[in-house]
Amino acid sequence: MAPAPELTSDQYLRTPETLRPAELAYGVLRVAEAPTVQHQQAVGAFHLALSQHVRERRLGRLLLSPIDVVLDYPRALIVQ
Repeated sequence: MAPAPELTSDQYLRTPETLRPAELAYGVLRVAEAPTVQHQQAVGAFHLALSQHVRERRLGRLLLSPIDVVLDYPRALIVQ
């Protein structure tokens, strides 16, 4: 089987929205399984604790996934 073609950041950001978490790792599209209940509970608890810290110090905004975070646009590294 031939490897999947690599995507650019532009191509990835134009793909349709899905319910499956996806990210682009240096041009390679990776679709992840849904997170576990334990993972989501840990993320929720961390968000609650960090939210108060960020708000009190006016450090910015805190967002929950899924949201695309572009770490390196030219090298096609976008994670959720």
